[in-house]
Amino acid sequence: MRAPIEYSQGHIPGALSFPLFTDEERARIGTTYKQASQDKAVLLGLDLFGPKMSQMVKVASKLAPGKKCGCIAGAVACAVGRCSGY
Repeated sequence: MRAPIEYSQGHIPGALSFPLFTDEERARIGTTYKQASQDKAVLLGLDLFGPKMSQMVKVASKLAPGKKCGCIAGAVACAVGRCSGY
């Protein structure tokens, strides 16, 4: 779920990366957070990620056949700051 730049800076060997955002999108969200508000940054993140969600679930299903991929929705909620102890 980390951006490519975060993944490249360190990850568990053999870990797969499912970035929610490109490095550029991550920077836009961070700038919006700092210059506007958390709520506006969350909405921007949802706007950017929403169209990608279906494809991410499809890819995850191929990588883990027979496993439930519903946890992605919970992880997305955490990634955009809307979870409570996921």
